[in-house]
Amino acid sequence: NLKNGKADLIRLAELEKIGNRALDKTSLYDGTRYSYSVESSSIEEDRDLKCHYVNFRVLFKVLNVKN
Repeated sequence: NLKNGKADLIRLAELEKIGNRALDKTSLYDGTRYSYSVESSSIEEDRDLKCHYVNFRVLFKVLNVKN
């Protein structure tokens, strides 16, 4: 959202920090171990929608080993 015609960059930076922490996990699903982490993140502007957002590029890794 725009605040007085300007992006709230402090809030967006805080959301970026939260996202970087939250998107760094290892877990197990249906017997398969996987992990995901942030490769990059940035604050972007969409001029057509008149808004700013945090963009994350997330990498997924799957370890598929038969016992």
